[in-house]
Amino acid sequence: MFTFNKTSNWLNASIQQEEKGILETARKAVRRVKRESKEGHQKLENKRLNTFNKFQKEAARQKKLNKQLQQLTTLYIKVSFFQNEEQVDDALIGLTNAEMEDMLKAQVHEDSPRSKPN
Repeated sequence: MFTFNKTSNWLNASIQQEEKGILETARKAVRRVKRESKEGHQKLENKRLNTFNKFQKEAARQKKLNKQLQQLTTLYIKVSFFQNEEQVDDALIGLTNAEMEDMLKAQVHEDSPRSKPN
């Protein structure tokens, strides 16, 4: 009675065909999935590099600004605390033209109405 029943053979053949179909679909899809994964990783890496570069530029700008402020502060302290004209003349003799120019710029900037808080 069971020898004439072909259901078992049909089920086995059906399962093997489905397995082959699934494996073939997976083989075809693997290239697409790898490409999409690689593109996603590349986008993340680019975003990370852009953020890192922005932070580096900002840090360099801040360092340059701090250096300029330190130089101006040093120059301001060097020539600003005098008791009489003789001390001013003595201090000016030791300055270069560039230092005098920087000092004047700092004083003009300090005395400008834009730099004073309301």
